[in-house]
Amino acid sequence: MKSFVAVCVLGVALSVGCGSDESVAVQEPAATAVIKSSLEHLAQTGVVDSGIMVLEENIAKLQESDAAKAAELSADFAKLKSASGPAAVKSQATAMLQKL
Repeated sequence: MKSFVAVCVLGVALSVGCGSDESVAVQEPAATAVIKSSLEHLAQTGVVDSGIMVLEENIAKLQESDAAKAAELSADFAKLKSASGPAAVKSQATAMLQKL
């Protein structure tokens, strides 16, 4: 019986938490940093995975600060999406990295 009570008290303590109302501001990385990181990954692996959606979103975010560069990267992104095979993906990603 004592162990049951101890488990119940522990369960309540864990579910209540510490009750802190402090909020922490998190700074989102710059779009160019995320684009560079994504392209470096593609240039190394040549594998297009779900991370390509993050790349596309950050190219769209770049539109706000550098429309010309975003337009150029967007055109190259279309080529990257249609690239067939790891060698073509690596080549296109490397070309896009040089434009950053």
